[in-house]
Amino acid sequence: MDQQVAGGVTLFTRYSRHFGPRSPFDLNVSFGGELAGHPWRRPQDGVGVAVGFTRMSRAFRRDAPLLDANGGSVADFGYAAASGEKTAEAYYRYQVNDTFALAPDIQ
Repeated sequence: MDQQVAGGVTLFTRYSRHFGPRSPFDLNVSFGGELAGHPWRRPQDGVGVAVGFTRMSRAFRRDAPLLDANGGSVADFGYAAASGEKTAEAYYRYQVNDTFALAPDIQ
């Protein structure tokens, strides 16, 4: 869900859930915000930040030490998977023209 809360400020949140035995991840939650480039006279540009959490499924945590997903007769991971992954990201979107933008980011 995206929501513009003030002139040029947009907040967002994402939630997804996967039910099934074959997925390594079963939950993803993230939220963040973006400030449009009005203050520096580039209204089509934007700067944003986000944080998120992805949870590994119980089946994947159980099977990861022995999982041979590619059939190479060697365990692909060989370790007990942790409970999940936390991420943080910051980016700047530079609008080059009406149809092209560059958006370098750091995670």
